[in-house]
Amino acid sequence: MSGAKRFGGAHSPGNARPTPGAAGPARRSWFSGRKTRGFSWRILGLYLAPSPLLLTGVGAILTADLPRILWAMGGWAALILAARLTGEGVKAAAAYDERIIARPPAFPRKLVAAALTGLSIAGLCFIGAGLGLPISLFYGVLAAGAHVAAFGPDPLRAKGGAGVSSVDLDRVAEKLETAEAVVKETAAAADRLRDRGLSERIDRLAFAARDILREIESDPRDMVRARRFLSVHLVGLRDSTLKFAAAREKGAAEALRGEYEALLGDLETSFARQRERLVASDQTALEVEIEVLRDRLKQEGAL
Repeated sequence: MSGAKRFGGAHSPGNARPTPGAAGPARRSWFSGRKTRGFSWRILGLYLAPSPLLLTGVGAILTADLPRILWAMGGWAALILAARLTGEGVKAAAAYDERIIARPPAFPRKLVAAALTGLSIAGLCFIGAGLGLPISLFYGVLAAGAHVAAFGPDPLRAKGGAGVSSVDLDRVAEKLETAEAVVKETAAAADRLRDRGLSERIDRLAFAARDILREIESDPRDMVRARRFLSVHLVGLRDSTLKFAAAREKGAAEALRGEYEALLGDLETSFARQRERLVASDQTALEVEIEVLRDRLKQEGAL
């Protein structure tokens, strides 16, 4: 039984084998072409800023001051929750910015965090510091505004896909998000293999898959031509890797290694051909547009 049948089943692209000596996709770092999200001092500051409230709450516990415990610890917890929402919102916004076609986050974390920060500051000023309601509300609004100014609002609209209806754009964005999740699941399964050679091959396949996803993002009409890649080949890579990783953990993978490597070869060929088809389709469309433009210019006497 071939590796494609054993590990891929319905998801196998076929029994084609790569040409001996053919060069595979260029080796790149896993993060090549992707923005890195470095350490954020601003997010850390949000976690550290409420620390005095925590110390106040601990002191109130030692003196059994229940009202002080409630407002100090309650304010600290609310601000920590706002900090966490802000961090998640920043990551969601970064993922949105990286994509050509994207839907806005389902939950506006940064805006909710700004509102929670404002309410927390207003409550602390009014209850804890004993300030009047107007001045407390003023400080709350000031804190919420400073939060929005520092971290910005959440993306609220879908983007990309010029000339594509909103319904089609949502469908394309959803399928791309699903495909990206499949690639991540495949990478996680590859980490379980603890095999550098296989991990590098899966790494290259993951990059090839992301290249194809970028092609689809640049022209959503490619979604139809890439349907089989998204629903069969990409899912087959993930499923076969998960099965092989499970077999390896049980000590039963070595006898199946050759078949799994053969399947990876099939998929490498399939991914390369899929991208070539998408690129060739883009070139053909460009040639047609150029010819149409030249014909129009000839008719107008410009050529």
